[in-house]
Amino acid sequence: MKLRLIYLLILLWLGALATSLIWNWQQVDSTVRALAEAEARSHYEKDLVYRLWAARQGGIYVTPSAGTPPNPYLAFLGDRDLVTTSGRRLTLINPAYMTRQVHELAAERYAVRGHITSLKPLRPENAPDAWEKRALLRFETGAREVCSLETMSGRPYLRYMRPLETEAPCLKCHAAQGYRVGDVRGGISVTVPFAPYLEIARRQHESLLFGHLLFGSLGLAGLLISGRRLQRSEDLMRRSMNEAAMLAERSDLLLSSLGEGVYGVDNQGKCMFINPAALAMLGLDEADVHGCDPHELFHDRHPDGSAYPRQECPVHQTLVDGRRRKSEEAFLHKGEFFPVQLVITPMLREGGIVGAVVVFQDLSERRRAELEYKTILQTATDGYLMIDLDGRLLDTNDAGCAMLGYSRQEMLRMHLADIEADSSPVEALQRNHEVRRRGHALFETRHRRRDGSVIDVEVSTTYLDIQGGVLVTFFRDITERKQSELQIRQLAYYDTLTNLPNRRLLLDRFSHAIAQARRFQRALAVMFLDLDRFKQVNDSLGHDAGDELLRQVAKRLTGCVRAGDTVARPGGDEFVVLLAEIAHPHDAELIAEKIIATFHEAFPIQDQTVRITTSIGIAVYPVDGTDDVQELMKKADMAMYSAKEAGRNNYCFFRD
Repeated sequence: MKLRLIYLLILLWLGALATSLIWNWQQVDSTVRALAEAEARSHYEKDLVYRLWAARQGGIYVTPSAGTPPNPYLAFLGDRDLVTTSGRRLTLINPAYMTRQVHELAAERYAVRGHITSLKPLRPENAPDAWEKRALLRFETGAREVCSLETMSGRPYLRYMRPLETEAPCLKCHAAQGYRVGDVRGGISVTVPFAPYLEIARRQHESLLFGHLLFGSLGLAGLLISGRRLQRSEDLMRRSMNEAAMLAERSDLLLSSLGEGVYGVDNQGKCMFINPAALAMLGLDEADVHGCDPHELFHDRHPDGSAYPRQECPVHQTLVDGRRRKSEEAFLHKGEFFPVQLVITPMLREGGIVGAVVVFQDLSERRRAELEYKTILQTATDGYLMIDLDGRLLDTNDAGCAMLGYSRQEMLRMHLADIEADSSPVEALQRNHEVRRRGHALFETRHRRRDGSVIDVEVSTTYLDIQGGVLVTFFRDITERKQSELQIRQLAYYDTLTNLPNRRLLLDRFSHAIAQARRFQRALAVMFLDLDRFKQVNDSLGHDAGDELLRQVAKRLTGCVRAGDTVARPGGDEFVVLLAEIAHPHDAELIAEKIIATFHEAFPIQDQTVRITTSIGIAVYPVDGTDDVQELMKKADMAMYSAKEAGRNNYCFFRD
């Protein structure tokens, strides 16, 4: 009986010892895993907070360098690169770009690695690995976080990932990918080396095994060893608590460094924590807020003095339904209201709402900036229009009204098609949607004024994803510039006396005609004309009479050729006729005869009649065998001198 009792006690002792060993073994594993997960979550929260801060600022501008070149994946942003008034060049760093560089820097300093990724990354190098891709796909099915132990390059790692949801500031860089507010845009993964934790677990396992063996064999010694083991467990717990306290201290430091106000409330609406920026904006001390209801302290009234019921407060509504909210409200600061933008995020635990975190930003400066922006728009010399995607005019400025001759009230009842002179309504809408796709466009068009006149305008338009999508457009009157450009072109390519093409335009048309003739295997001809005894007219009647004679000659020559041919005046009393297409050299001969015939009629000059003839030299391509424009004109010139030697008032083809 005693033996059985001993056996029973032995079995019970061994069972208790085995149970104790197994339980403690699992405790070590779970504790080590919890510590690794806590470290991973800490890194994630840190990355998320400073990335969220950067996103709400619209990114930051830094001096470009070899390590931070302009981001090619932001090239579609018109304001990616800026130059300050002092000449300093700046480039936009978006939150993803910043987070990636911080991750790379962190990888150089310590072993924990972070990675921001997406199923549709702007930057191909940010593509997810296989584990991250599986995690991202789970996020799309509703998962809030993914954590597992993985083997990478033969070493164990704890991998942790949570999703990144698209917020309004994110759309600046990611709207072109089709994301909308609230979409899961990607995630931040944290990879923590697990070998140090396994080493801790291994040492603890060895201690457990040795302690239990010793406890089982020596009894009292085993109890003493168990006591020491208990002490060791307490030490491990103390270290865990110390590490948790360090993490909490880091979180407090991060909250203290934020420029936005942040406070948290429990599910009863009582304040649990608040950062210095929030206290400064509210003009309160932490003792005034901690444990109190923030709504009653600084949010229980509207700016007009009327009561603000708790049931209408967005923070209270989030505590009720657990929905994330964004709202513009007014907070009190020492009796005066100031505008704020709130982002309220619920805190959830095991499916229940345990509180909410409120992040708010003072909008006073933004409101002042908006007022300044409107003032600038109204005083700008360029016209301004805000247009929806259907072409309706939503806003304008005084310069735009003045340029088009309408009042502001009239403009706001109009449609883009009412002022567009060059495009049909359908074409104008197609262009609007193209701008939406590309983000920006710069082009020239014409606008119709109220009096029916048309002006040339240069238009710069940018798509903004606000109010359902609008085009912000600036335009300026370039009518005078267009006229000046036309005059400059006229002076550059036309003879001022006869208004015929000059030598430059002639050579351009000649080169094009030879290229076409060579391509389509057809012929062309060039005629070189010189007025016979023109000097005598100048000497006897004066240069004014000579100029008038040249103008009349130009007019008669133009009447002798076809619409596709060119009559040019290279200079002096010389003219060139380019017949761009002929079927046979005889065609050129007929034109030459027609020209000589038209010279038989006297020219009325200064109440006198002047008779003059012309000598014509003709070269034919490809008969005269050259693709060189200058060479072909030289041959026509040589043929013209042959015509003069033959007695003038006739024509002559080039002969070798």
